Amino acid sequence: MHGQISFRHAFYYGGIHLNNLAYAHSISNTGMWGFGVKHINYGIIDGYDPAGNPIGEIKSGEVALHAGNAQQVGNFRIGGNVKLVFSNIGGYHATAVLFDIGGMYIHPVADLKVGMSIRNFGFVISEYTSGSNSDIPFDVQIGTSYKPKYMPVRFSITAYNLYKGDLLYFDQNGSVQNEEPTTFEKVFSHFNFGTEILVSKNAHLLAGYNYLIRRQLRLEQKPGGAGFSYGIMIKVKQFEFSYTRAIYHVAGGVNTAGLSVDMDSFYSKKKVIKEE
Repeated sequence: MHGQISFRHAFYYGGIHLNNLAYAHSISNTGMWGFGVKHINYGIIDGYDPAGNPIGEIKSGEVALHAGNAQQVGNFRIGGNVKLVFSNIGGYHATAVLFDIGGMYIHPVADLKVGMSIRNFGFVISEYTSGSNSDIPFDVQIGTSYKPKYMPVRFSITAYNLYKGDLLYFDQNGSVQNEEPTTFEKVFSHFNFGTEILVSKNAHLLAGYNYLIRRQLRLEQKPGGAGFSYGIMIKVKQFEFSYTRAIYHVAGGVNTAGLSVDMDSFYSKKKVIKEE
């Protein structure tokens, strides 16, 4: 990852856009350092006063500045991030400091990785108003990926929101769904499943499935592709292009485009050519 800079742009519903810019750099005896910024623009929102009278358009968005470090210790990799988050919702502002920590075991022979992360724990510095009580999006995840030796396919499973017992919404009055979720459904709703088909060294096809999204957002009469996602990654020399589409509802999905550039390899190659 040394010298790599990457940019991602996601096209959400309703004119919402998410941008992510990140850079990684290895410093001797201190491990790999990463720096970046995330920005989400909620677009133009029509504003109204408490009486329902229009007050014009409202602009809202959020920015997160993050920095982190990762260390290799034998077959283990450990690291952490610190994030400074700024939020602006219709002219009301809030700030918070969040942290991530994680570790991963890398098998010395097989293409097997197992990792765990604790994400977004921290504290709110300032609230939107004196009566606000903002929730921090805390999460605990465990994941693994494995590629069989003679198969051009890599499988992955990620369990998320492990600190919550039940993620499924259930209306006890029966106005939304008639049957209470089973134990199997409650457990299954914590998992993401992924597959990566290695067409070649420089071209990968991606596919994923999220049970929670499919169960909560599908239409009974027409479930469509809710919960499924797919994508492609193509690498050309120092450039890596990616495109993914995650389907949330029959109304459509979220498209994400990305570009990564190996700046270290790029400048090293230019230096060699110049010296020659």
